[in-house]
Amino acid sequence: MGSYDIFGSAEFNITPKFSIRPGMRLLNSNLFDQEIAYSVSAKYILPKGYELRAVYGMSPRLPNYEELYSYYFDANHDIQGNENLTTEKGRSAFLHLKKRFEFNEGSYTNRLSLSLFEVEDRIDLVVASAPGDPLVYRYLNVDTYKNRNISYMGNFRYKNFDAGFGITYGATLKTLNQSEDTNDYLYSMNLNFNVSYKIEKTNTTASLLFKYTGPEYEYVQTGTDIINPTYTRGKRQEISWVDATVRQGFYNNKLDVTVGVRNLFDVTRIRTSSEGAGAHTAGANTLLMGYGRSYFVKLLYKLSI
Repeated sequence: MGSYDIFGSAEFNITPKFSIRPGMRLLNSNLFDQEIAYSVSAKYILPKGYELRAVYGMSPRLPNYEELYSYYFDANHDIQGNENLTTEKGRSAFLHLKKRFEFNEGSYTNRLSLSLFEVEDRIDLVVASAPGDPLVYRYLNVDTYKNRNISYMGNFRYKNFDAGFGITYGATLKTLNQSEDTNDYLYSMNLNFNVSYKIEKTNTTASLLFKYTGPEYEYVQTGTDIINPTYTRGKRQEISWVDATVRQGFYNNKLDVTVGVRNLFDVTRIRTSSEGAGAHTAGANTLLMGYGRSYFVKLLYKLSI
């Protein structure tokens, strides 16, 4: 399996405040037909320090080795490659508005982003086991994949205090085998928050990271016909994840000792509707997402060589 790309780009500064960067890539493979990808991005500096960026591109993606040929199996996973995968065809557009505010001993940077992403024959992991059988995932080409996102990210710094916040609200549409049942957009929301504070007197830094991942959706095989399988939409439970660390420096920061807790909420298994429901039973399984709360100590020593 071989993949060989040739690419180039150029930047044109039209004015001191406006620039354009086009680019093109030629993709060659011994397994797939030759493909061409291209993109163009532009940046414009608005009054009062606002920065506006826009990006548009069209790009194929060739299946990689893992998606084509891998077979991964253990006590909790059964993931299978698929040699019949075809090339993805993607289009994307992004619009970003950024502004940085400066004040006494601090700053606040924020960015609002809009994105549109469309893929034909997108490669995705799909539940490929019949109801009642062990859970099996297989790479398949989803006929159509569309994603629309709006997100906001902010970062606040004041003296020894640093905090970041991000929120994304998106809509996703997946269509498999041109099924009428999968032509609805699925909405989700993700949140992340991080905060850190440094105590100068003791050279100690404490940090906290919180991440919320909303419900995710996947396809579930509901029939027993392996040649012409049928799929319905399944739902995976939302996840809240918290990590906390304390870092202490010694000997003029030559030695760093970090202690922390991962998965503070002790997340192990979450619910997922990975089986078809019966007449009187709900089609639900659990999926292993973590091994529970854990603790760690990290030592870092900087050699003066």
